[in-house]
Amino acid sequence: MFGFTRIKKPTNLPLLGRHYHLSWWIFPKKTAAITLGSVVLHRDRYPTTDLMAHEEVHVMSNHGRTKISPEKNMIQWYASYLWETIRKGYRDNKYEKEARRLEK
Repeated sequence: MFGFTRIKKPTNLPLLGRHYHLSWWIFPKKTAAITLGSVVLHRDRYPTTDLMAHEEVHVMSNHGRTKISPEKNMIQWYASYLWETIRKGYRDNKYEKEARRLEK
């Protein structure tokens, strides 16, 4: 069954994006969440605050609110993200490094 439910906002984390749980079978095994503009889709129904903070950095990045994200729109951001991942791999991609650095 296709499950799509809104995730309750933690009291200690201001959220810009809208966070939802999406059925686990939609995601690849190693994917915990995907950010699409202001919408964050989580694999787990109860994601950790650290994961939500990490994805919030991507939300801000999508909207040009971080130092390394001068892109004008979401398509440019995703093209840049994909290029970074191809060139440097997921862990060393500048967007992932930024999210890990700012999530705490």
